[in-house]
Order: sequence, then C-alpha cells, then structure tokens
Amino acid sequence: MVSVLYARSDGRSDGRVAHGVLPHRPAQGGPAARSVSRRNRAERFDAGLRRADRAVSCAGFPMIFALFVAELYRRHENPLGNVCWELGGLVYIALPFALLATIPLRGACSAGSSYVPGDMLAIIFIVWANDVGAYLAGSLFGRHRLFERISPKKSWEGFAGGVLCAVAVGWLYGLYAGPGDTAHGLLWSGAGLVVAVVGVLGDLVESMLKRSAGLKDSGNSIPGHGGFLDRFDALILAVPFVYAYFAIFAYICVLSGGPVGAVAG
Repeated sequence: MVSVLYARSDGRSDGRVAHGVLPHRPAQGGPAARSVSRRNRAERFDAGLRRADRAVSCAGFPMIFALFVAELYRRHENPLGNVCWELGGLVYIALPFALLATIPLRGACSAGSSYVPGDMLAIIFIVWANDVGAYLAGSLFGRHRLFERISPKKSWEGFAGGVLCAVAVGWLYGLYAGPGDTAHGLLWSGAGLVVAVVGVLGDLVESMLKRSAGLKDSGNSIPGHGGFLDRFDALILAVPFVYAYFAIFAYICVLSGGPVGAVAG
C-alpha cells in the first residue's frame, strides 16, 4: 500500500534518516566513514519499508477478497449488502487513517528527512482549528446557510472562519517545521486550505450518512459529543486529499530537482 521514494537531483537518497527512526551508534572514523554509515542506515530503512510494503500487499489483498468467500457460509439474505458495508468501512475509515500514518514518511521536501512525525499531528491540529474557527465565526456572524438540506446550522461565514484558522495554523506549523522558510509556510498554508475545504465536506457527508440511517449521532462512545465518527468526520475525508496534495508537491520537487527526503505514494 505504501511506497517510499528517496530522491535528489542525482536521483539517489542523500542518506539522512530522521532521529528516532533507526537507533544507531555514532560512526567511527572521519567524514567519509560517517557518510558511508549514514548511507547504509538509509538503505536499510528503505529496504525495511519495501519488505513491509510487500508483506502488507501479500496479506492484505487476499483478506479483502476473502470477505466475498465468507458470505458463502454466513447464509445471510443480502450477501451483497454485507460485502458493500464491509468494504465501505475499509475505504471510508481504515484507509484514511492508514494514509495519515504514512504522511510523515513523505518529508515534504524537507531536505532529506525520512520521517517527520510532527506532520501527522499538524494535520490533526489544522482540522481542529478549522472546526473551532468555523464554530466561532458561525455563531457570531452566521447568516447565510451553507448546505441547509443536510446541515441547517452550517453557514458560509462559519466556513470562512474555518478557512482562516486552518490556513493560519498551517502557516505557523510550516514556519516551525522549516524555521524562517517562507516556502515551507506557504506549503502548509495550502494544506490548511485543503483541510478546510474538504473538512466541511466531510462533516456534510457524515451528516448525510446519519440522516440516511435515521440517526442523530454515530454512537455514544464519547459522552456529550456522540460517537467516534462524529469527532473525526472532517479528518477522515480530509486526509486522502492532503495526502494527494503532498504527494503531488513532492513529485513536482522530484521533476524540478528539489530536495525531497521521502515521498509516500
């Protein structure tokens, strides 16, 4: 499911691995020996990811199609409906969270980093900032309904407030992750815009699904807030688009000879 591409202008890895990914002892010897050691660690990291990719592919794909075989023995009146619900859950819930976990591998042209765990948390914080900004702006200034048929309380004013907060948090994280790098700030501001636009669609999709099932909340696992999906509906739909956004940007960096550390795709 996950493939990782190390690239520089010469098409090879620059050999740097983020702290905490591979435990190692300091290389002995001069600069040449340290360079060889860094390159070897990067190669082992890359090989490990390739093996994990093959393992997931070999085990995962047969298990997906085993759902069809399982219906032979369940003796249910609507086997097609069962398979659709099961596959829908994998695509709608499991896949976005799997992509979220792989986004830090992409490195966002971060000069050779192989794993950037802060990226995953930043996306979650951007989603939260979008929700808070939309709620405050909608409560104070909301006049024009955004999608009254599905969610009567959402407004265009709230949407604008969410966009501003999401872009601002993205900008701040970009400056933090790449100190003083305006381009990095703009990159993450774009990610904030993607989250804000797609996140509100995620809210609407979740509301549509609940209405079709005749439910007010997706569950009661979180007292006062509803179910798990009620808290992560925006994140679930936003993650695949953010993943694609960074993958496209990293591919552009590869074509232009930019310093891409790790690209998930």
